[in-house]
Amino acid sequence: MNLLATTVPPNEARFTLAELIDVTGGATRSDEAAGPVSGVVLDSRRCHPGCLFVALRGDHQDGHAYVPDALAAGAGAVLVDQDVVAAPPGVSIRVQDTRRALGDLAAWHRRRWGGALVAVAGSAGKTTTRSAIEAVLRALTPGEVHAAVGNLNNDIGLPMVLLGLGPQHHRAVIEIGTNAPGEVARLTTIAAPDVALLTLVALEHCAGLGDLDAIEREEGDALRGLAAATTAIANADCLRAVRQLDLSQAPAKYRYGRAASADHRIDARRLVLEGGQWRQRVSLRLPSGSSFAFRTPLLGEAGALAAAAAVATVDALGLPWPAEVVAEALESTKLREVGRLHPVALPGRGWLIDDAYNASPASVRSSARAAREMADHTGGELVLVIGEMGELGQRSESLHRELGHDLASLGPSRVVGLRGDAAALVRGACAAGLEATFTDEHEEAAEAARAGEGDVVLVKGSRHVGADRVVAALLESDGALA
Repeated sequence: MNLLATTVPPNEARFTLAELIDVTGGATRSDEAAGPVSGVVLDSRRCHPGCLFVALRGDHQDGHAYVPDALAAGAGAVLVDQDVVAAPPGVSIRVQDTRRALGDLAAWHRRRWGGALVAVAGSAGKTTTRSAIEAVLRALTPGEVHAAVGNLNNDIGLPMVLLGLGPQHHRAVIEIGTNAPGEVARLTTIAAPDVALLTLVALEHCAGLGDLDAIEREEGDALRGLAAATTAIANADCLRAVRQLDLSQAPAKYRYGRAASADHRIDARRLVLEGGQWRQRVSLRLPSGSSFAFRTPLLGEAGALAAAAAVATVDALGLPWPAEVVAEALESTKLREVGRLHPVALPGRGWLIDDAYNASPASVRSSARAAREMADHTGGELVLVIGEMGELGQRSESLHRELGHDLASLGPSRVVGLRGDAAALVRGACAAGLEATFTDEHEEAAEAARAGEGDVVLVKGSRHVGADRVVAALLESDGALA
């Protein structure tokens, strides 16, 4: 079974039987001698001789049903929290909760590793910020940085990222996500970051987290939960993030953004199209008072903020950084995950921005502003295809309607709502005087969003909506290559 949408890279984390029992508080009734295990595995199909298989429960599957398969594949031990019937002989460690035990193992392994770890939390912008930090650290310390691709930021994914830490790594960059109260605090405890960064506090996962004040408290745990000898960093342009920074007990603090209070301040940025590639030129004022200019393919205000956060992180880690090396790293930064504000030329027509990976009110607004900048540059029209935003709870309809109304300030020529409560977004857009249509069909959405010369089409939505199918339809109809 596999509980994560993103494939987990293999790891070689080693534990003795005594360590497994001590760290997890588990017990084994097996009389068989067990050697050390190497590699923690969640998917029984990926088991190999000598690995540790952790039986987790998902919404539709229970890993305990696959314990026999794991042992048959040679697993050196299995971690369970219930009896398993008809399992082949093998070492079985019984714990109270396998999900929590996984986190405990990852926390112990992270502390045993002992390198410098950067954790990125926030309601939006985590992946872009993590990618910028990762790019700069890899440029400064080649071969020494550990980071994972994909959305591995919950209480299953984050431990699996940490278990990938090896002796060759001296630094790591991880994300901390949440959709329930207490998750950020738990993950911060597991990760024990040396530097924690808060990108933004905004409405997200309202069904599980509640109102904006509750979300602020939850995200703020990434900074408030820091231990001594750590550094806290926050987006100076977000008042709620700054408030949580002020509450942090971290002895060192940095702010980044446009605000006058920012230690790493964005003085200017300008969008350019060079050689068929979109970039923005950014000028950053450093704590020393000197300026640092660079180009980056990370677009919009969010892209500039991510780059500024990366520079602040390098300073927080105390790393010397040649300006030319960091500038080159920021210029070559790429988001390895598909569907994240990725512009693609439509031959003979306009531009498609593939941002179909996920969506929240804050991220839609940010991406739409970036698309508006591109349309202003090309002189074309702006077309917005916005799918339903998930996990907004009882406020979903009103938040979609408010967003549709707010999009009018960007002057799109038309708005296309895709599925579910995107119908409320369309109603809000129509009430604001926009041309807007709603559809449940991906092909109809693509047809309604067809671009003309110089036009910019943004496609964005939560993953369950399948907005990537609209992207595929647009690319296929225009013969474009991503």
